Amino acid sequence: MNLSRWMLVSCGAVVAACDHELTTVDVFVGCGCVVREVTVAPASVKLVVGDTFRLSATSNPPGAAHVWSSRQPAVADVDSLTGLVTAKSVGTATIVASRVQDLNLKGASAIEVSARPQ
Repeated sequence: MNLSRWMLVSCGAVVAACDHELTTVDVFVGCGCVVREVTVAPASVKLVVGDTFRLSATSNPPGAAHVWSSRQPAVADVDSLTGLVTAKSVGTATIVASRVQDLNLKGASAIEVSARPQ
């Protein structure tokens, strides 16, 4: 990590300037706090109506349980405990994994559902 690119604002608050895409960042600040996050894999999935697909979630720090939800359940629904997505109708949906220990920590996957070929 290039420390010149990070500025400590207060315990648990960090301002970062970055000129390239980052998918995961672990940031430890002087008070021993760690930036927490949830990462959902894969970040996007293409499905056909009727298909199922299991997403996975990891947390920083590790070892957390997650609960799943769909922002568009008519398009793609998800089992709240397992992350198993079911494609219901044509469209796009966002599936969210929330860390059970802190429901404000979330990660998401974009689901694109197309019609089953005839």
